[in-house]
Amino acid sequence: MWKMSMSSVSLLVRVSPLLLLLAIIIGIITMQPDEKPEDELAEHEGKDLKTNRGNNFQKITFTKPTLTEEDEHGFHMPAALKCDACRIISYKLTDKFEKAQAKFKNPTKHLSESDVISIVETVCDDKFDSYGVKEVDGVKRLSGPGLETADVPGLMQGGGPWSVRLQTMCREYVGEVDEEAMYTAFLHKSSLEKILCQGGAMLGACSKVNTASKTKKNKRDDF
Repeated sequence: MWKMSMSSVSLLVRVSPLLLLLAIIIGIITMQPDEKPEDELAEHEGKDLKTNRGNNFQKITFTKPTLTEEDEHGFHMPAALKCDACRIISYKLTDKFEKAQAKFKNPTKHLSESDVISIVETVCDDKFDSYGVKEVDGVKRLSGPGLETADVPGLMQGGGPWSVRLQTMCREYVGEVDEEAMYTAFLHKSSLEKILCQGGAMLGACSKVNTASKTKKNKRDDF
């Protein structure tokens, strides 16, 4: 057994409170979070606020396109949107012809008449569910694959009458330019958009838009 003298016990009693106090102080120090001085933190926060304020943040608000009674309930495509509609149909036809032609190992081989008719019918029967109307720079435009408006941020209203109108226009073009003529133009690297949309009569939806734009420009130049 250990034997301790009275002097040793007295020394231990005097030292123990000091050791205990030292342990408490060390524990408090190690428990403190690694914080930056208050003035340094305030300076850092000030820089963040200054940086945020310095950026040119712009609030963008998307609104639904304002539609007229004709836009919402008319059977035919509104005249102001016919150019976009024609370009959509031309894009879809070209895309289908390209994919069908790419299946041939011999690039000079042509699709059969029945295949051409089937492709055109497929396009005209399409639901066009990726397309709709959108407001771009304050102007109503159709939007979707094949049009530059697809890359413009905004709310697009699709479905409803728009798919039916595109189907109707597609069939009207087939009545004016038969399926074989469309495919022949494609094979000769002619732009279907130019043939269907920039011709005469009902095939000039985009020609009318260009003419109207030039007329407005000329009127502005006169002042």
